[in-house]
Formats: sequence, C-alpha cells, structure tokens
Amino acid sequence: MTDEELYALLRNGDAQALDAVMAKYTRLLWNIAGAILRNIGTNEDIEECISDVFIELWRKPGNWDPERGGLQTYLALLIKREALNRAKRLRRIPALSLNEEIAQRGDVMQEVLSMESGTEAITAVDELPEPDREIFIRRHLLGQKPDDIARSMKLPVRQITNRLYRSKGKLKTQLQALEQI
Repeated sequence: MTDEELYALLRNGDAQALDAVMAKYTRLLWNIAGAILRNIGTNEDIEECISDVFIELWRKPGNWDPERGGLQTYLALLIKREALNRAKRLRRIPALSLNEEIAQRGDVMQEVLSMESGTEAITAVDELPEPDREIFIRRHLLGQKPDDIARSMKLPVRQITNRLYRSKGKLKTQLQALEQI
C-alpha cells in the first residue's frame, strides 16, 4: 500500500491504516530514537517516543501533506523532535525555546526540526536531489557516521562529507528565505 493510500485511509479514521504505518515504519523510528536516547534513556523511553509519534499521526493526520513530502521523512522528523525533547527532559536541562536553541547552536538540523507545522521542513529535505537526500537523512536523522554511510552506499567518504556540507548550505538558504516571507 502506498503512502498516499495510507494517508487517505488515515484521514477516514481507518485503524488498519495506522497498523500498516506502524508495521512499515516502527523499525526506522526505533533506530532514530535509539540513536538519540542510547546513553540517556531506556527502551521504554524509546517506545514511548514511538507511541507518541503514532498517536500524533492518528489524531492529526492532516498535519502530514503527502504533496509536500514523504511519510517516511515526516515520521522521521517527528520522532527526532520527540526523542530530542525526551532527552532534554531526561537530562533535566532547563528547556529553551526552539528559537533560543537555534540561536545558540546555529544548527541547520535544529532549524528544520523547529518548523511549527513541519511541512516546510519536509519540503526542504524532500527537495534535496538523490543521493543527497538519502545521505542527509542517514546522517542527521538516523545518526550514521560518514564512514558508515560511505560503506553502505559504496561512495567515497570525501563525497559523503562534501554532499552533507552542500545539503546543509541548501537547507540553510531555503530556511532563511522562508523566514523572510
């Protein structure tokens, strides 16, 4: 079943569609949340993050716009945001607003994750050409190291790092342009 078909079923409240999404994407979400919470949280924390993401998708399926980006990217952004928030709570770091955090870090990925609706973020990431999109997702959402990405994609490490650098630049430019609007 395609993501678009799942989307239509989710909008109609079909529980089997949610089951299909869970079966298809739980492992991806586990890997992303696990990479973030590995040394901080427990398996239960990871499971709760995943549950929260699926509950959000179930309650608000309209937040995902299939024309602006794929379901995989949307869920990956949601789980990363959820896991980062949980990691903050677990570390008992005083919560900063997302804008303050972005200002302190200057991190493009944080800017992408801070978008209120997430659709701009999905669009920005999905507009990256392949293999840049896959490299960006592997590095920033799955937390893979450039060496590992290079091995799995059979590309030189130098090419991976160059593509990551250019992709960050493109995303930063797009996000700055959106702020001007």
